[in-house]
Amino acid sequence: MIVWPSLRLRRVHPLLVVAAMTSIVSSAGLTALPAEANSTTDVTTIERTFVLSPVEDVDVSDWNDENSPAGNYNAHLFAGTYYGHPTRALLRFDTGVLPLGTVTSATLSLSNTAAPSCGPEVGEGIQVRRVTSAWIQDFLHWGNKPDSTTEDAQIATKGVTPECETWPGRVEWQVTGIVQDWVDGAENHGLVLQSPTEDTSVDNYRWFWASENPDQDPRHDPPVLTVTVSVVSAPRVIRCSLSPVDLPMSGGVLILSLTPSVGMIATDPAGGAIGEVEIEHDPAATGQGAGQVWSASAARNVTVPPGVLQNGWDIRWRCRAANPEAGTHSDWRPWQYATVDVPAT
Repeated sequence: MIVWPSLRLRRVHPLLVVAAMTSIVSSAGLTALPAEANSTTDVTTIERTFVLSPVEDVDVSDWNDENSPAGNYNAHLFAGTYYGHPTRALLRFDTGVLPLGTVTSATLSLSNTAAPSCGPEVGEGIQVRRVTSAWIQDFLHWGNKPDSTTEDAQIATKGVTPECETWPGRVEWQVTGIVQDWVDGAENHGLVLQSPTEDTSVDNYRWFWASENPDQDPRHDPPVLTVTVSVVSAPRVIRCSLSPVDLPMSGGVLILSLTPSVGMIATDPAGGAIGEVEIEHDPAATGQGAGQVWSASAARNVTVPPGVLQNGWDIRWRCRAANPEAGTHSDWRPWQYATVDVPAT
């Protein structure tokens, strides 16, 4: 599940974002903002927030082996140490939906139902780490559990039990650094929750609701990863065409309809891009009129309405991309020229 709340805009001085702007432009081949967008004095960033649900989650203990692998169908995830045995909970979220940019916040939140005791600091707590090697949810055991790194690892010490005033209760970890690694290109093998030292001489554990079997209990509350990314708005057009057309051997472009379709594809790493199109009389065709005859904006394709074009007109058209939320737009694409030549019926 992905939730798209309202976007937040910020105007930032270019000296503060030149590195981010350069990386986005060079890696994605984006068109620079035109002068009329005031690109020489400021740059617009948009904060986009994503609420992600796990695509995989499972726990694995040292008693799971090849003959008895971990089950991925349980309503709970267990992490920590209990009665001399370590257990780890693995979760993976689809972060491929996140755009290039600066991760300003990322919070992993799980609903805790059991712990050794209730309180803000219970034992060593549970640590979240970035997983650094592949794992298979359907055949996971202690012998093939994935590796992880303590870089950007975080510990939450809160414990929730039925004796707490609020039960179950959410436990959260700030994983901004980990998610930034994924956005920057590190392979996403997910997260692991575990006791920080895995000292099996003490009981340091937590039970959490998993994403599976949500109908087993009305209190079921699955894990979520909430990520906010600050993205530079840089719209660009990757398609601008009219149809139906004919390309005769003698050259030129013939538009075969008085109500042609304008095909536009506009993108923006900040999201929310639309295409804008305008059609004008060809300045070289004197006696047919001058200036703009029609303009429109649309998320994708738009049709020229009846009564706009006349058979025999020489016209020109062009497109650009815009982001209405950010107030940004690309340069106009070069003019394209054609003749309206509707075949007789």
